[in-house]
Amino acid sequence: MRICTLILLIIGLVEISCNNDVNSIGHNLVDDENFVQVQEFRIYNTNTIKLDSFPTSLDSIMMGKVKDEVTGTTTVTPYFVFEPAQIPNIQNYHIYDSVTLIIRPTGITWGDTTQIETFHIHRLTELPELKEKEDYLKYNTQNTPYDPAEWATISFYPIKQRFRNLYFKLDDKIGNEFFDLLKARSEDITRTANFIKYFNGLVFIPDEDNHCLIKLSTLPTDLRINIHYHDASTNYVYSISNASIYTQFSYMNIVNEPVGTPYEAIQHQTTGLLFQNAVRGDAPYGQTVAQGMSGFFTKMQLPIQPSGSKYQTIVKAEIVMKMQKNVNNNNFGELTKISVYRSDVLNRLISPLSVNSINVEGRLVRDNIDPEKDAYVINITDYYDLLTKSANASQINHIVIGPSSVDLLRSFNRMTIDEVPILRVYYATYE
Repeated sequence: MRICTLILLIIGLVEISCNNDVNSIGHNLVDDENFVQVQEFRIYNTNTIKLDSFPTSLDSIMMGKVKDEVTGTTTVTPYFVFEPAQIPNIQNYHIYDSVTLIIRPTGITWGDTTQIETFHIHRLTELPELKEKEDYLKYNTQNTPYDPAEWATISFYPIKQRFRNLYFKLDDKIGNEFFDLLKARSEDITRTANFIKYFNGLVFIPDEDNHCLIKLSTLPTDLRINIHYHDASTNYVYSISNASIYTQFSYMNIVNEPVGTPYEAIQHQTTGLLFQNAVRGDAPYGQTVAQGMSGFFTKMQLPIQPSGSKYQTIVKAEIVMKMQKNVNNNNFGELTKISVYRSDVLNRLISPLSVNSINVEGRLVRDNIDPEKDAYVINITDYYDLLTKSANASQINHIVIGPSSVDLLRSFNRMTIDEVPILRVYYATYE
C-alpha cells in the first residue's frame, strides 16, 4: 500500500467548525472549580504505525546511516541531478587539469559525529522515474539504476567539517569526458535538457559502517562538480551544479529496519503495534513513537464521551502525552511540534485535522520546575465537541499524530511516549 502524505496535504483540508468559540470560553473557566468538571480518559487504543512509503524531495538533502535503539537502523541515500553553467569559450590551447566534487555539510546531524563517515559515489545510468500523473513525485522506496563502478569514495569526520566546503578529487577519466564536451560545445552540455539525459545524476551510497545522518547544503555553490583547466597564463574553473530547474528528478531513498526493536512486528501500515505490546527495557509498560525520516507515527482511536447534560458543555478537550525520560537520544533530539491528521481504520492518512481552516497542532510543553511533567499537549476542543455529537462518531474518531510533512523529510527528531496517552475533557456546568 502506498501512502502519499504530501499529496494529501496538497489536496485540501477538511474543515471542522462550530458556531461559537469554545476555546475562549474554556480559557476563562478552566481555573474556576465551581464551574468546571475535569474528566480524564486513558486512550488505550493507541498504536504505533509505520508508513509503507511517502514521497520525498531534495529541497533538503540528507545522507547517512544511523542506528537508534528505539526505532532501529535508518539509511538515507540521496539521488540528485546536475545542471551545466553557461559554456565558456574553450580553445584547443586550453589544457585539462582535474575534476573535483564539492559538498558542504550544514552542521545539522543526528547520531555519532565523532567517527569517520564514508560515502560511495556512483553515476546514475537512468534518470529517476517519475510517477504517472504525479510527475514531480518519487517515493522513499524508489531506487534508480547506477553504474557499479565508483566515481569516488569520500570520507570525513562530520564533527570537524561543519559549515565548510569539502573537496574530493574524482577520476580524471570523468573530467576529460566533460572537458571534451565543453571544447566541442556539444549539445549534450550546452542544452540543459540534453545534459540531464546524458549525465543522469549521482547517488551517494552510505557505507555499512556509518554512524550518523548528515544534512547537506543544496545551494549550487555548495553542491557541484568543478572542472579545472588552464592556458599559458591563467587557471580556470567550470562548474556543473546541483539542479535548480529539473529538481523533480531528485529524491531520497529512505529505509528503516527496526530489527531488534518491538516495532519489528509492524509488517505493513495496516497493522500497527498496540502501546501495551511495545515493551522494551526503558519502557516496561509500553511505548509509542513518532519520528521524522523513519516513517513512524502514533495512531489513536479516541474514546467517545457524552457531550454533556442539559446544563453541561464541553469547554476544552486536549490530548496529553507524557514524554519518556532517560531514553538515549543519541543526538536525535525531540519533536517540539507535532501535526495531527485524520485517519481511517486502515491507518491511512486522509488530511490534516483542521478547525476553521487552521491545522490542529500539538506542542511539547516543558515544566521548568519538574521535568518529569514535560508533555505533548494537543488542544482538540472544537473537533472533539463536534465528534461527541456525531451519529457516526465511532467511525471518524481515528487520528494520527507525528511529524509535519516538512519534519518528515528534514528531521530525525522523535516523540517518545511511555505512558498511555490521556484525553482530558473540561465540562462547564451552569444553572
